Amino acid sequence: MVFWKVRQQPGGPLLFARLGGLPVLGLPGNPVSSMVTFFLYGRPFLFRLLRRTEPPYRSLRARALTPFRGAVDKKVFRRGVLSFEGELVVRTTGNQSSGVLRSMAVGNALVVLPQARTCGKGRRWRPFP
Repeated sequence: MVFWKVRQQPGGPLLFARLGGLPVLGLPGNPVSSMVTFFLYGRPFLFRLLRRTEPPYRSLRARALTPFRGAVDKKVFRRGVLSFEGELVVRTTGNQSSGVLRSMAVGNALVVLPQARTCGKGRRWRPFP
């Protein structure tokens, strides 16, 4: 086992191990947690295996049109809808529960909130599309 559990939400119970020299990525059980952790760990890992030099994602700054709640002891990734309305803006997809697939279906960005931070309306945070 290389590591098990990460301090993030959603997707805390993530596993990375090697079995007979082969990499194993164990994703969490909730649908949204599985998707978010694959986006954050699986896709970059596959890019590296394929020797792709471009980053798997771009990081942008946008103005929050709706509040996003952080957590005291972990990094939080909230699902958002990124759009251009004279400037880049992001709004919540609604219910952020890790079992709500709708948040992944209608969202096009992950809003990254560091530990112990909350993003209120009008504040600038970086979405992770």
